[in-house]
Amino acid sequence: MIIDEISSGRIVNQQLSGGVFSDPSELLLYMGALQAQDFPMSKWAAGIRLLSATEASVEEAVDNGSIIRTHVLRPTWHLVAAENVWWMLELTAPHIKNSMASRNRQLGLTEEVTRKCYSLIGKLLTDNDSVERNEITLALEKIGIYNDDNRVAHILLLAELDGLMGSGKLHNGKHTYRLLEKIIPRSSSLPRDIAVAKLAVIYFSSRGPATAEDFAWWSGLPAKDVRRAISLIEKDFLHEKIDSLIYWFKDTGQNTPPGSELLLLPAFDEMVISYKDRSALIQKQKMTEVISKNGMFWPVILYRGFIAGLWKRTIKNNTVLIEGNFFRKPAKGMIKLFMQQAKTFGDFLQKTVIVKINNE
Repeated sequence: MIIDEISSGRIVNQQLSGGVFSDPSELLLYMGALQAQDFPMSKWAAGIRLLSATEASVEEAVDNGSIIRTHVLRPTWHLVAAENVWWMLELTAPHIKNSMASRNRQLGLTEEVTRKCYSLIGKLLTDNDSVERNEITLALEKIGIYNDDNRVAHILLLAELDGLMGSGKLHNGKHTYRLLEKIIPRSSSLPRDIAVAKLAVIYFSSRGPATAEDFAWWSGLPAKDVRRAISLIEKDFLHEKIDSLIYWFKDTGQNTPPGSELLLLPAFDEMVISYKDRSALIQKQKMTEVISKNGMFWPVILYRGFIAGLWKRTIKNNTVLIEGNFFRKPAKGMIKLFMQQAKTFGDFLQKTVIVKINNE
């Protein structure tokens, strides 16, 4: 296996070529989670991996509760299949909360204060189907919990990690919350060995070839859990050593992904963010253009498995302007592929596309 084959295998396993899923929840069951702090882009992260999808169909999956936007794995938003949310929270919430402990103490979020907040939030969500963040913020201020230093964001994150709430129905495009047990009943706990092994199977099936270090980065799990997980699943996966790294993967039998020569990947896409080592995707000198110093992962143009530039979209009424910025002047064939993918994105949004390539 060579570097080109790593990227090619990931494209197939990440459902970016030859995908088999039509339903967003089935895709999320397979993928485990899609990073989703940029919610509009996360909808495209799902859409680009589905056989047929529109932004509205992905939103409907959020509205009906088959997929949930919540904090899991690492202290950031993810889209997760409802069936996976309870065991994944139980597995990953403790280490996320530990990472927040010092800041929560600074904010005065003691156990007593947290219980007080949960009581109010629980009543608010019991009395209403879906509640916006600003409504929760105002209710907390009435009982003396003020949003100094973005305190409410920490309270809401803790409430998600503790399984009190998950995403509700979108309201005028805005994220809302609802009681998690209203969406999906609390499920039985999984023994830790089973949970870490299950997460590892999801990761290496959907994102391999990948290393143990990549899995540790994506999952947020401590090294001992990562080692244990791989020992439990290694008989079901192939592995290959390149230099000093061992890559784990399923054999797809598909080396050259058809129809995926050029892809417009969203911000924070799993093809980029799922791996600690991103050298199979991008030259080191271009890394800061793709990933900013403050951790922004920009939308990228993936050409033949390698990042060839950046793109952005500007939506106005019923049109979307899609601008491409290639790292090098693109050949005519690349421009044609870019135009095709821009139309695919426009179809997903159900908007008329205007394309601009800034360095053709």
